[in-house]
Amino acid sequence: MMTPESWHCIDCGYDTAPGCYDRAKMEKALAASGSVISTADGVDQTVDDRSEIYMVRDKVWRQAGMGPNSGCLCIGCLERRIKRPLKLEDFPRRHPLNTMPGTPRLMKLRGQR
Repeated sequence: MMTPESWHCIDCGYDTAPGCYDRAKMEKALAASGSVISTADGVDQTVDDRSEIYMVRDKVWRQAGMGPNSGCLCIGCLERRIKRPLKLEDFPRRHPLNTMPGTPRLMKLRGQR
């Protein structure tokens, strides 16, 4: 399961996924639904224009001082950490997370509207 401990940005506290469960809530919901494999079994999650769920290239994540499973960063805090604006090339195009809805600033960075 890839659900983070918290969806809040570790720098500013912004909730990057206000419609999604954190790890503890997800585990509890999955246990109640009788599934440990799929979140489709009665566990509703919402990703919309308030969400900043994305994937950047490993190099960019490391430049921000982040490692695997080290928490979430909102777009603004990620840009502050890498000391430059994000570019379209920073987002792997074929990653499923980069096809979901998001905040206007995230959609603009990914070349989506």
